[in-house]
Amino acid sequence: MSKLTGQFCKTPTGISCYEIYAAGPDILPKIANLSQISFGLTPEPLIDGFDVFYLDCVKEGVAITIGWDIWSGCFIMPLYSSTENEKTVDEIGVFLTPLLNTF
Repeated sequence: MSKLTGQFCKTPTGISCYEIYAAGPDILPKIANLSQISFGLTPEPLIDGFDVFYLDCVKEGVAITIGWDIWSGCFIMPLYSSTENEKTVDEIGVFLTPLLNTF
């Protein structure tokens, strides 16, 4: 198994995101659970595609998606651009980084 590392990046439109390239799709519920416990985000039903999974997580004023696809691995990004959503993505990334290899 590859050592998991996360990195902060920007989408082509300039939105903050956090990626864990070597992660498999099984990491999504683990991150969603930690996000619910630590950040108060409530996961919505999983969107299961042919080669992509999305798990939207929301709370009042915040909406992010935790996703996985065959090209990016796992990613966490805002559902729409807003300061609060991007701040939450950054906070989750900082929180997850030291925990990645405990999953």
